[in-house]
Amino acid sequence: MLEISQEKIEQIKTKKYRLLDEYRIRDINEAYNFINKLGTVAVYSDKILPNLYDAVYSKEKPRSDGWNWDRIERTWHFALDLAKEKKIYYGKLLRKKNILIPIKLFPNFYKLYAKSDYLKEYHDGNLTKTAKDIMQVLSSKTFLSTDDIRVSLSFHKKEGTKRLHKGLVELQENGMISCVGSIKGKSNWDVFVWGILKRWLPVEVIERAKILTRDKAVRNLTKQFIDTKTITTLSEIRRFFNLDENEVDGTVAYLLKKRTVSFCSVENKRYLIFKKNWLKEL
Repeated sequence: MLEISQEKIEQIKTKKYRLLDEYRIRDINEAYNFINKLGTVAVYSDKILPNLYDAVYSKEKPRSDGWNWDRIERTWHFALDLAKEKKIYYGKLLRKKNILIPIKLFPNFYKLYAKSDYLKEYHDGNLTKTAKDIMQVLSSKTFLSTDDIRVSLSFHKKEGTKRLHKGLVELQENGMISCVGSIKGKSNWDVFVWGILKRWLPVEVIERAKILTRDKAVRNLTKQFIDTKTITTLSEIRRFFNLDENEVDGTVAYLLKKRTVSFCSVENKRYLIFKKNWLKEL
């Protein structure tokens, strides 16, 4: 089994995730290339995924709490502008965390996670009334901001806001809505604009998802995730995609047989690697 040092892994991640100023992202095209190459990226710091925030260049020094406000704003605008252009998906499809997915990869996610009939899901007990009400409001409009939905459903005060945000997350997890941009809200802060995912996506994405088998979609996402992570484990893949153990184990066995991925040893622990990338590095 191939042995790889932790130092080598960190060297690769530093360049791959653009963690030094010489590699950092300076414009929206570089931001898109970063997301498109890695496949699945968190917006801000995340325990599993690389993130856009750490990769964005800023001349400002971090504040006392560690955050860099200029970098936060640039990250926000890069992500939302790319979503407006339909170059990426922006939303909480997995793990209740905002992730960025290039449109070319999204048919695989759509195949696995999207549910289009919200009334059926509601009547089957899989969707809350709040989520159903938000979908009904969005169904009559092209796009609506968070503030617009709040007014339409009379979700005022602290409890109403809590219900609204919980319903929006629920709908994102069910692949029913996505963030499609932002506008200035009543408080002069930017607020998200929402749309029904199936209507917002380019038609070819949905058509590609229709012809994909589940097995193929899982293989595509597993392969991309291993590549993105540099090194990973079976349990991390299962946890991230919320997939059955047998499904992930079978998929990895297939990729091992095809010699697309391989096992390696890092400090006497076993990890999966994307074989082609490591052949270039070693």
